[in-house]
Amino acid sequence: GDAHTTPQAPGWSGGAMSLPPQLQEAVKLAQATLEGASPTVLLAVGTAVLGLVILAYPKVYAWTSAVTYMILTRDRSWKKLPDPATYDRPAHRTVKKRIMFIRHGESSWNEVFNIKPKLMMPFRLLRAILVEISLLFKQDSVFLDSPLNHTGVAQVSELLQWIEGDVAAETNPYVKILRGEEGKSVLVTSNLRRAISTNLIAFTLRLLKPPFESVHVLSCCQEISRNVDTVAITPARSMPKPSFVDKARAYYQAATKQWTGLADPTLQFFDRRMNIKGNTGSKGLGSNGMKRMLQFCNWAFTDPAAQEADTIIVTGHSLWFRTFFQTFLCGSENHFACKKSKMKNAGVVTFNLIRISPEDAGEPKYMIEPNSLQSVFPTEDAGGAFERSK
Repeated sequence: GDAHTTPQAPGWSGGAMSLPPQLQEAVKLAQATLEGASPTVLLAVGTAVLGLVILAYPKVYAWTSAVTYMILTRDRSWKKLPDPATYDRPAHRTVKKRIMFIRHGESSWNEVFNIKPKLMMPFRLLRAILVEISLLFKQDSVFLDSPLNHTGVAQVSELLQWIEGDVAAETNPYVKILRGEEGKSVLVTSNLRRAISTNLIAFTLRLLKPPFESVHVLSCCQEISRNVDTVAITPARSMPKPSFVDKARAYYQAATKQWTGLADPTLQFFDRRMNIKGNTGSKGLGSNGMKRMLQFCNWAFTDPAAQEADTIIVTGHSLWFRTFFQTFLCGSENHFACKKSKMKNAGVVTFNLIRISPEDAGEPKYMIEPNSLQSVFPTEDAGGAFERSK
């Protein structure tokens, strides 16, 4: 009888997909090129491709980890603590520490997605993507661990000029603390690069003076959000590296020798002035904002460097700061702005943090001392350190 014929699906021939004529010609040309190439050329091409893959792997891995974190994280989910107003505060179990919060300057992420006009966002995004491509083989990024932008650098430079200005020193009691000229204070920063750069720029002159202190990098101060700009690219126990914006700023100031008459020293600070003991790497899926805030509170009262200090100066992030105020400020306190609004870029506030030790076994409790929260920069007369509620 007739031989059995297996029916073929449309578009298939002999079990293989039928290619369009143009693509068939391209395949033949590629085959002819490879057949005519010498083994040396093939080896060189293969080595180059493999090298590119190896060089790009860290960035691809970083993006994969960041996107996975964005999808799976529960960074803003936790059991709410009681209102601190309900805490008993016996004097023998209560200690307090002055804390100063400084929000970082505007970031590249904010420049792309948050500033107006919104109609220009697609063009800003395209430009940022092109820059991101240029950084493919570097431990740098526009989006991941987003750095300061040039506006942010200008905002922080304004804070530096205010701290070092004569008028501020005469009228504001906290300026000498920020300068390191009064009491004992310690500098702390989140492990995200925009906070690190803000700290190093704002305290440039302080860091140039004896005793040549270090800045403590703490992962527990990392921003509370699922966005990829809040994922750190600096590995645990590693020194953070300056961003492309930091380098551009340093090169410009090295050429112009602004304000100090010297080349900008902040790039050296990245290598020499970072205490990375508290840099445990980027937040993981097992972390959340509450855990990190409590870790910071514990650090503020138990770390040897913090115990020696009267004041802890923290450079960090708007959502972390706002959540901290919402959590540890008494509900009866009429500080609407700090609980509902973000701090301004390069804004500074101060308050006293109280630690209540447990009477027996248990965890300590923390609260912000009532009526201790104040705007430092901008001052209340200049509009305060918080953005206006929208």
